[in-house]
Amino acid sequence: MKKLSIGLFVFLLGLAASAGAQDQGNVFLQVNGDTSFPTGNLSSAVNQGWGGEGSIGYRFQDVLTLSVESGYDTYSFKNNYKNFNSGSWNLVPLVFKVQIGFRHLPINPYIFAAGGLAFNAESFSAGGFTYNANETDFLGEAGAGLAFPTMADSSFFIQGKIEMDNTSSSYANDQPTYLFPINVGFQQGF
Repeated sequence: MKKLSIGLFVFLLGLAASAGAQDQGNVFLQVNGDTSFPTGNLSSAVNQGWGGEGSIGYRFQDVLTLSVESGYDTYSFKNNYKNFNSGSWNLVPLVFKVQIGFRHLPINPYIFAAGGLAFNAESFSAGGFTYNANETDFLGEAGAGLAFPTMADSSFFIQGKIEMDNTSSSYANDQPTYLFPINVGFQQGF
């Protein structure tokens, strides 16, 4: 799943480069690091998560942006959770994102919504045995952020969002599973 996500990102990066050559200033790349807070039953099972995301998109008239985003987040199981020696729950998102911004201000606020797939994977070991489970589910996101312009067509940003991972009852104790990531990153236009 990580290879698929990385391969798609590289492919989209190539599309952005060719599109950027044809229409200067509208194509952008964005990368960020994040920390994420699980809720519900998941918060009893795993620690705070860490990861990052990257996206490629197109900006329409400095207000509306459309992008494709993917990344990787990992959450380690808490000590002695169900007597597991060690384990992790991992999430690879692949979403289509719509963002509405309020540009031409010293600080540019924005809101966004996204939908797509969550490639979930968990693994743990107990008593010398290793268990792995994978599931692909619908992932919905919504949030808000602040962009701080730096140079021509680039900015740093901080954003918070809620992710709704529609895991099945056979995979997770919460349906859906809610996560609250906080992202800090950089966006560069071409």
